[in-house]
Amino acid sequence: MASSFLFHLLLVVAVIRLAGSATVYSDVILGNFSASSVNYLEKGGVFLESISATFSAVLSSAAPQSPFVFSVVHSPTSTVVCRRAVHLLQQRFRATVHSRLPGPVVALRLLDSGNLLLLDAANNSMWQSFEHPTDTLLSSQRLPNGASLSTPAGDYRLLVTDSDAVLLWSAAGDQQFWRLSSDPRSVTDFSAPVAYMAGNDSGLYLFSAEDKAVIELVLPPTKLRVMRLDLDGHFRILGYSGNNSVLAQSLVAPVGYCDLPLSCDELEVCITQTQGANCNCPKSFAAASSGGCTPADGSALVPPSSCVTNGSQEISYRSLGSGTGYFANKFANLATSGGVFLLLP
Repeated sequence: MASSFLFHLLLVVAVIRLAGSATVYSDVILGNFSASSVNYLEKGGVFLESISATFSAVLSSAAPQSPFVFSVVHSPTSTVVCRRAVHLLQQRFRATVHSRLPGPVVALRLLDSGNLLLLDAANNSMWQSFEHPTDTLLSSQRLPNGASLSTPAGDYRLLVTDSDAVLLWSAAGDQQFWRLSSDPRSVTDFSAPVAYMAGNDSGLYLFSAEDKAVIELVLPPTKLRVMRLDLDGHFRILGYSGNNSVLAQSLVAPVGYCDLPLSCDELEVCITQTQGANCNCPKSFAAASSGGCTPADGSALVPPSSCVTNGSQEISYRSLGSGTGYFANKFANLATSGGVFLLLP
């Protein structure tokens, strides 16, 4: 009978420390797995390593009363590449990574690529972490057309489309604020529908179904790529050379902090600095007590929905001073009608 639930990692909560040291497994764990959480916490939460110890499976908590997190970690740099919540249920830590599988799971395997697999009795993979990314991709891991990386709160997404890879601000209805094809560091090789995005030792690529590069962004060669969507909306590509315990940044997109949706508060003018952004109010505006800017003469700003007369919308834009203007979305498409340019959402 097919199993109606996925493999659970069960770590029995021990009230006393068991004698001896808990085993850190290599490559694979067979059958049901339980152990004293105290023993594994002494090992930094590591209970499984890939065969060359490049990656490890870890159970950790930021503080004694904090929720536990199940993670896959790049061991040489201590970089988390996959993270999933763990809930305390009936005095057991249970990490559920999916809701349904075609059959019972008999083994958990961690590959040297960082891919975590759930195997059946015939050693076939029924689930793998590379097919369910969270906020990070690794070398050789594919992000298919229509799939996305997402920040934990879901504020930002990196989405692969039929023709591009785009950064979206989900909190504003998936407003786009960067795309790979418009990045000056990228090159479009030929026109074809995009099947997936992947990184390798030479760079970042969008591939067709025939595995031909549609768009490429060449980067310095490295042993391992870590492609991560940060909490602030930045997409970063890091490289590991194998010579030290540090990941070197190869790319950050967008480059300027002012290209991020929340770089400044409402009506502030953003100026990119070496580190971060400098936000100031435009001329004839002053800092508002609630944040952002407000007219210095004390007049009130109203939303466009309030500017309606006889069913027609009449909007007046206040001048921001010379050299400063309004925009809704810097990546909006332009259309013409009777010689008048219109911004389309």
